[in-house]
Amino acid sequence: MPIGVLNKSILHIYGDSAETLLNGLITQDISLLEKQNSIYSLFLNNKGRVLFSCIIYKLEQNSYAIEIEQELLMDLAKHIHKYDLSKKAELSILEDKAIAISFDEIDKLDIDPRNEKLGYRGLVAKNTSSDNSVIEKYEDLRLELAIPNNNDFIKEKSLANDLNIEELNGVCFNKGCYLGQELTSKTKHIKQTKNHLVSLDNTKYNIKQNNLTIYVEDVKVGYTFSYNCKFVLAIIKRSVESYDNLTFKAE
Repeated sequence: MPIGVLNKSILHIYGDSAETLLNGLITQDISLLEKQNSIYSLFLNNKGRVLFSCIIYKLEQNSYAIEIEQELLMDLAKHIHKYDLSKKAELSILEDKAIAISFDEIDKLDIDPRNEKLGYRGLVAKNTSSDNSVIEKYEDLRLELAIPNNNDFIKEKSLANDLNIEELNGVCFNKGCYLGQELTSKTKHIKQTKNHLVSLDNTKYNIKQNNLTIYVEDVKVGYTFSYNCKFVLAIIKRSVESYDNLTFKAE
């Protein structure tokens, strides 16, 4: 059964205050890990803007693994440490594990918490061999389904609900207080934000770079992010009803 190993780092948080600390910083309810093996969540700043998009695994009581892009590992660790007022949580890099994905049911891998179409994922030994065809299939699906990674939003500007967080099982609206909660709850109750993350057909647009500005005529309506030859992710204004006349500019 083929397995793909993602180019991710794993931040380990553990100690007496790990659960309480983490739950106060994420949009999802960490208690869900009592009945499932992973959760999807965002970390927000105190203004309710998105900092990080992560999948979190429970290892044991007060011990968690956070999946994060390698280049963002230290930034995430510093963010968590900043709010550890009790100083009873420890942070380290989980060096002996990797994040694996598969479209076959495999022991130790569980359904992706964001969307079951993404298959199975979980922690495996660091030296596990990887099948590139699995990675390619996964990335095609991720882009087609408009599922963001940490390259698919504007850090400290995008809102949680811009990223379709509720549809991706990444937020709990009744868990109690967490950093950035007020704005996330507000945009939930007014039913929508001004923008949303969408998947565009890149066979039509032939986009070959990210961070392009999107226009309808002379009006700026959004930005592009991750892409491949088939799909491109974009955060675009909800008021745009048709994508037939979009233009893209590097600015």
